Amino acid sequence: MNEMLSRGYHKDPEIVRVNELPDHAYFIPFDTAQGTRSPRERSPFFYSLCGSWKFLWKSSLYEMEDFYKPDFDISQFKQITVPECWQSHGEDYIQYQSSPYPFINDPPHIPEKNPVAAYIKDFDIAPAPGKRYELHFEGKDSCVYLWMNGHFVGYGEVPHNDSAFDVTPFLQNGKNRLCVAVLKWCTGTYFDDQDKIRLSGLFREVYILERAACGVTDFALTADMNGALSLSVKAEAPVSAAIYDGDRLLASADVSGVWQWQCDAPRLWSAEDPYLYDLVLTCADEVIRHRFGFCTVAIENAVFTVNGKPVKFYGVNRHDSAPDTGYVTDMAFMRGELLLMKRHNINAIRTSHYPNDPRFYELCDELGFYVMCEADQECHGMSYIKEGWNVLVDDPLWATCIHDRMVRMYEAFKNSTAVVIWSLGNESGWGQNLDNEAVWFHKTDATRPVHYESAFSGYMKYEEEELRRRAANLDFLSAMYPPLIEGLGSRAHIGASLAHRS
Repeated sequence: MNEMLSRGYHKDPEIVRVNELPDHAYFIPFDTAQGTRSPRERSPFFYSLCGSWKFLWKSSLYEMEDFYKPDFDISQFKQITVPECWQSHGEDYIQYQSSPYPFINDPPHIPEKNPVAAYIKDFDIAPAPGKRYELHFEGKDSCVYLWMNGHFVGYGEVPHNDSAFDVTPFLQNGKNRLCVAVLKWCTGTYFDDQDKIRLSGLFREVYILERAACGVTDFALTADMNGALSLSVKAEAPVSAAIYDGDRLLASADVSGVWQWQCDAPRLWSAEDPYLYDLVLTCADEVIRHRFGFCTVAIENAVFTVNGKPVKFYGVNRHDSAPDTGYVTDMAFMRGELLLMKRHNINAIRTSHYPNDPRFYELCDELGFYVMCEADQECHGMSYIKEGWNVLVDDPLWATCIHDRMVRMYEAFKNSTAVVIWSLGNESGWGQNLDNEAVWFHKTDATRPVHYESAFSGYMKYEEEELRRRAANLDFLSAMYPPLIEGLGSRAHIGASLAHRS
């Protein structure tokens, strides 16, 4: 029996990660302030593992041997480029599915015949004393088991969110071997049922970050229309923070805990004028730059406002995919799509129905888009069973799985100015688990409203009291192709889905 079968994490709905690092804001450290203006791959602390990997696909997990053992013969392996979906490589088949699950709907069970791909990457590295090394998988469908130099490292789920692992104890000076098993399905797949072309594999970048052992592990920034800035930083060494307007230093401070600063007459950020300032954090030998705008979003008298002014969204549902490469989208493609949207006066994007590549949000900050950041959470296939599609989102068994997806999204993108709305996911019915997440978002982030469409799906069969209960912790009246719902018309309204680009 191979180790994936003996560990069985992919079959347990309450195990969504093993040995993953805590979630945190997305950032890439550099060694100089000037360097932070460069693409992330130019950081001396960024070790890309993209490119050619050894690859072996099997139609069933039971057929996969112990390929992660150091003495395993890999002569039968082919070559694959990472990132790439394995269907694009000629393995398995490409499947479009709108809502039914691609297997028998019997949660929490998944098919015993579960396709799997083995990936092997040999690379050289010289670990430095006093450093720690983080291994990042920004996109993997549906889950990963991984080993470094024959040692089990961990397990992670949730396709469109980063999974990061501390591999410091497993690295050796010189040659190293990373082995990764990607399974087509896991229990989390019950929440990956988005309307899209179904693909599998390592579809976003894989890399190692060299980190100062005492460096910044997280930071949270808010900056409102009145110029009030609040910054909190987590680090085990002294941190200095500086705010720049272009090359002009506006303020600086040594930060321990929370730093608050007042900017006089800031130039405000909006989709029409996406003006950005720079936050520069220095800690140990690392420098982190984060670009941000001063902006306040609110709902006032059932109207969504940006910096106190009413805003009407002219937006799209956007899948993070490309016609030739599927789930693999690079910076040039993402920027090109956003510029095309700008030319057509689009000002808002719903990341349907999962978080995008983290660099996508930086582009939206820069170019000016209002982003509804949506969790990787949809179980539309449950709508086909007689018990109704509320089953999973109302069952405590799945509470950990659902909350994990919200936390991953929030922590990664909490500092993005472009993110003006959090969305709990899509087409999953309504239940206590989602209601709890709406409450959690409001407690965690008082600066952004919360959206979810399916609380009102099939609303005509519910009494007004039930609709009001469902709407209690949501900030929008949101439905697909809806007439107004009597009694709830005083809420801000979003037509959540009128067109898709898959």
